[in-house]
Amino acid sequence: MIQQNGDTIKDNIVSHDSSTYYWNLIMRFSPIAIILSLFFLTVSSVGYTQNQDDIIDPQATIFMKKGAESVKNEQWDDAIGWYETALAIHPRNRKAYIALAQIAEKQELTGKAITLYKEVLEINPNDQTALVEQGRLFAAKGAVNRAEDNLARLRLLCGIDCSGNDILKIAISDAQKKGEILASDINVKPESQSQN
Repeated sequence: MIQQNGDTIKDNIVSHDSSTYYWNLIMRFSPIAIILSLFFLTVSSVGYTQNQDDIIDPQATIFMKKGAESVKNEQWDDAIGWYETALAIHPRNRKAYIALAQIAEKQELTGKAITLYKEVLEINPNDQTALVEQGRLFAAKGAVNRAEDNLARLRLLCGIDCSGNDILKIAISDAQKKGEILASDINVKPESQSQN
């Protein structure tokens, strides 16, 4: 009987030691596990929201197609109406904003086009089409520094060998040459000296 009690006490001590060991192990690694869980949760939710912006609502897609048909027929007001309807259904539809910006540019509304590209970049700051086109319009308006900001951002995204880089570099170069020509056209006439 005493032997059995001793074995029972010994078993209890062993089980207590192993439970303490496992408890210490859990407590040692639980902060790391919590941090990793939060990290993966954050990363997956960011990826999910970015992907959601690329998925256009099926109803909005129908209006986008009607807008594209109107653009082909150069029916600008109809096209604007279709694209705005697509945006009402799907407000984060970058393609609709880009289409509206292209129409604005055709109507020589450069400022409006720049603003529409800004809307695209607020939805996705890495949208390369918006960066190139907005930068090109900045350059055309003489805002070379802002165009260069877009070019720098574009280089970070797609490297040096990117077709968008070339388009934007040419636009900036043309704007700089135009600025130099305008500056050289200004003739400064010296004041005529009064004769005594």
